[in-house]
Amino acid sequence: SGIEDLSYLQKLELEDNALERLPEEMKWLDRLTDLQLQNNKLQALPSGIGSMSNLEKLNVRGNNLPELPVTIGDLNNLTYLNVGHNDLTILPDNLCALLSAGLSINIECNELDLTTVDSCFENELGSQGDHPNCVGN
Repeated sequence: SGIEDLSYLQKLELEDNALERLPEEMKWLDRLTDLQLQNNKLQALPSGIGSMSNLEKLNVRGNNLPELPVTIGDLNNLTYLNVGHNDLTILPDNLCALLSAGLSINIECNELDLTTVDSCFENELGSQGDHPNCVGN
């Protein structure tokens, strides 16, 4: 028995748990609509996250993510994505299609700039890096 036995799970809240990684088997939670992972110590998201086709809300704010898996752009039902306060230096270009389809995204307080991200994110950048709004949050 493993995480795949939770296939009917629709909401999973694992915030504030000092998690450093997630099992690749999370991809089997294909009925999940809301995944709350903020304020952990995640350094990566499983590449299989793109298989979670019903996911509407993903919050990974306040982790240590240097990048997002390209498969995150496969989440066509995603309406809310919070990746603020991580270590992101780049965003997958395929997120632009989700953004134009109405995705609400928070990418503030990462290490992003317009030389490393697609121009579709220009209005979403907000404060980045060592900006006073980002330090200590």
